Amino acid sequence: MIVLGYYIAKIFASGIQQRKCISLECGLQNGTLAVFVASQLFDDIIFIVPTAAYALVMFVTSIVFVLIVRKIK
Repeated sequence: MIVLGYYIAKIFASGIQQRKCISLECGLQNGTLAVFVASQLFDDIIFIVPTAAYALVMFVTSIVFVLIVRKIK
């Protein structure tokens, strides 16, 4: 989603800073909200595991993306 957001923003946005921001906003979905909703809807902790795994993967990929685009001016 980060890469898709970057290239869609490249078509519609005006500057590199906006592309970076839009791609991060697309890529960083609210993992914390997913954990909260799963904990409120289900009594078993097993339902929180996929959302927590998703949140970890999401943040790792966003850190890699930020390290890559920091060099683009």
